Amino acid sequence: MKSQLKGMFATLRLNLKNVLIFELLYRLITLPGYIWLTGAGMKWAMRCSGYSYITLGNLGAFLLKPWTIGWLAVSCFLGIVLLWAESSCLTAVYQAAAYYRFLRPADIVSNGLSIAVSLFRRKCWQPLGLTAAEYSLLNIYLIFWILSRVKPVNFVMDELMAQPAGRLGVVLLVVFLVLYTVPRLFAVHYFAAEQRSWRDSAEDSKELFCRHWRRILPPLIIVNAAIIAFMFLLRNGAVLAAALLTEILVSRELELAVLTQLCDRISLAVLFLASLFLAVGNSALKTFLYHRLESRSGGLEWWQGMNMYPIRVTKRRILTAAAAACGVSCFFIFDMVYNGSVIGPDMLSEIQITAHRGSSQSAPENTMASLEAAVEELADYAEIDVQYSSDRVIVVCHDTNLSRVAGTDKKVEDLTFEELQELDVGSWFSEKFSGERIPSLEEVLDYCKGKINLNIEIKNIGRDTDLPEAVAAMIQEKDMADQCVVTSVSLSYLEQVKKAEPDIRTGFIAAAAYGDYYSTPYVDFISLRSSLVTRGLVERAHEAGRAVHAWTVNTPREIRQMEQAGVDNIITDYPVMARNLLYQEEGPRTLMEMVRAVLN
Repeated sequence: MKSQLKGMFATLRLNLKNVLIFELLYRLITLPGYIWLTGAGMKWAMRCSGYSYITLGNLGAFLLKPWTIGWLAVSCFLGIVLLWAESSCLTAVYQAAAYYRFLRPADIVSNGLSIAVSLFRRKCWQPLGLTAAEYSLLNIYLIFWILSRVKPVNFVMDELMAQPAGRLGVVLLVVFLVLYTVPRLFAVHYFAAEQRSWRDSAEDSKELFCRHWRRILPPLIIVNAAIIAFMFLLRNGAVLAAALLTEILVSRELELAVLTQLCDRISLAVLFLASLFLAVGNSALKTFLYHRLESRSGGLEWWQGMNMYPIRVTKRRILTAAAAACGVSCFFIFDMVYNGSVIGPDMLSEIQITAHRGSSQSAPENTMASLEAAVEELADYAEIDVQYSSDRVIVVCHDTNLSRVAGTDKKVEDLTFEELQELDVGSWFSEKFSGERIPSLEEVLDYCKGKINLNIEIKNIGRDTDLPEAVAAMIQEKDMADQCVVTSVSLSYLEQVKKAEPDIRTGFIAAAAYGDYYSTPYVDFISLRSSLVTRGLVERAHEAGRAVHAWTVNTPREIRQMEQAGVDNIITDYPVMARNLLYQEEGPRTLMEMVRAVLN
């Protein structure tokens, strides 16, 4: 076994630098585009299904819709093809290394695509299934980590893992993947190198495994265990470093919220690297074992000659294509971060936190200072109120009368935007905020884009107004439909918004907890006073495909009650307290105590 591991590392070292360059570029190029396309497909499927929000109650119905099935089929097929292309490139580079050939990244792509294309030219699809099973097994923890954090699948996962039968089912799935993939480890090598049929390739691989399983399993187990152990240590070290930096750089009231988010990001980054290293390490080991254990040399001439199906691509063309692909990838990343995505925070956290009128306990409400505080305090959304000035500028202000926030008995609708700008709406809160002005919605959108989501409440200023259409038009103009929701106590306002821009999510601020108002097509979620929220109401809304936002939740007891009721968003004046209560875990608390002990 020692010689096998040495041989594997020798095979790995020959092209290691270029393999890592290829892997990083390939994944950084394909992954953002795949996520973007999957998100766009999901948005289309939800629109066709009539759902604006996927819940545990409507998940089954949503999955059975024909357009949902089509979207899932296309997404799965595209994902498997991308994995097959990556696997083919790794197979090519390590087959070349077995014959002491050095491949540049351009050669890796060219030779790998030759293998990938041969699959389609021979009209053989079984390797795609094997590739999907193998990558699923290698990334089982990454898949589980994601599924346990994405709504509403996380509720299914929680229920599944809570039942003995569910846990047994997961174990049996893993056992099946092992029994299916391990005996077929070398099928692709026979299929590509010796140009055998897939059926014969799979049989040859199983025969080779059965003859030499004592020489195959130990290095496989050791290599995978070593990579997983290293990643575990790397993750713990990164979390410890993050905790130290958080303790030093972040204020005490924010440190748990910051560290919790950092831990999730660190875990995701480490799982991404683990997936990469597992793919590279297992491909190198499989190729070395294939050449060490297989006595036939039928594939030698082909691999030395490269390629059986040559793709006429020069280095310049590959570099040009890679640069173009990187540019497209950067566009996808920028678009998802800056403009928002349907696969975003709404799906990746169980309960979101909205800072009421900005962070209105840290700064004067509905001002730029309160929005800046909401961003600093890691709120998921900032709630603001909008209305018209006399010259039809959309301004951010809750009260129609300015006496409370500006000390003048005048109405917003009676003053021009220029006149409103002369008012001081910060001194009433604290001298520190003296000079704060009433901002326009455009100013707020420009600041919040890419930083924080917005819950824009349209104040009820009468029936004959185009304010809803104007708000919708400005959101679309700023390309922030995925970052903004619009709420109102007026259903007709929400209807106006939906007719103007159907992609904008709308929420009805209900005065009572009865009626079927959440079934109207113009309402995507309901916003209720926390005292009216019950578990049954939340479940009925979820079954109808509607989310539930609760306001204004300002005490630990209320926050816990809303958590137990299963609401989707808590609107609060204290976003830091809410996040600490909802998201702190035993790990970060214990770690922070340990770090404090070290520092003291």
